[in-house]
Amino acid sequence: MRAPDWKKGKEVLKRFQYAGIVLLAGVLLLAFPIDWQTESDAEQEDEAETAVEAFDVTALEERLAAVIGQIEDVGEVEVLVTLSASSRQVLATDETVGESSTKTETVLTKDGSAQQSTVTVQTIYPTFQGVLVVCDGGNNATVKLQVLSAVKALTGLSSEQISICARAGGS
Repeated sequence: MRAPDWKKGKEVLKRFQYAGIVLLAGVLLLAFPIDWQTESDAEQEDEAETAVEAFDVTALEERLAAVIGQIEDVGEVEVLVTLSASSRQVLATDETVGESSTKTETVLTKDGSAQQSTVTVQTIYPTFQGVLVVCDGGNNATVKLQVLSAVKALTGLSSEQISICARAGGS
């Protein structure tokens, strides 16, 4: 029986030491998962969820009117925004396929207080259909162009979907 060659073993260990360290680090990371999400990330996710639920066309119209009203020579402004689709959430469903029928159920989760809630898979945001801007300076071509550019930038609509008119009794 021959004695083990320790020099060869040391050479092999030295040769693969970095690979071993990386492997050990990977095993440790899998064994002790870390939540890298910061508090601000969690707050941003919560704000994004509530922003969809709290979408208000009237508030948007008021904000647009306030911003457009600050453009030079615009004067008093009223804004009307129409939507082709409102915001909605797509919920997770569980589908059971039988021999002659398919049964679909909404997936529910329970938290610690035995309260049930749905699981949202996707949030579909509202789609703008058109914008009408009525303002005092609606007869001025320069004002019309500035308002058109502002509304296009804020809504993503094309020029054909935006109408700018002079206000009755305006300057």
